[in-house]
Amino acid sequence: KDNIFLRNGIFIFTLIILSISIALTFFSGLILRIMTTDAFYQAKVYVPLFGFGFAFWAIQTMYMPFFIHHGKQNYIAVIMVISTGFNVVLNYFAAREIGPVAVAACFLISNFLAYLMVFISVRRFCNLPVTPDYKIIFQIIKHLKQ
Repeated sequence: KDNIFLRNGIFIFTLIILSISIALTFFSGLILRIMTTDAFYQAKVYVPLFGFGFAFWAIQTMYMPFFIHHGKQNYIAVIMVISTGFNVVLNYFAAREIGPVAVAACFLISNFLAYLMVFISVRRFCNLPVTPDYKIIFQIIKHLKQ
């Protein structure tokens, strides 16, 4: 029963974070137009890349207590070193060739890689199913409407 609650809670948290990122991406042009000058408006290209990069960072952070609870803190260190190393290597090559947009893209890619490694690792030692129990999620949503 605890695994069902955890699985559904993480799924709902993931949906919320990704929804915020999609909304931020959709409205970033408007937000930047209202809150900044024309010179800063050009930054709208970076918002989706950084927004989704931080979204994957937030989602992977949600899994960190599982590592600590099961005494697998070394997984956290290894995953973060791999992700950061990958980010540095990507930035070294891509920033020279593509420019500043590549830095934001590398940030997104390295955080997505870290998320995937965390996602796979937690399921190995925690036996969390990959898919949520949609029936329970719909019951939670129905209960919230009342």
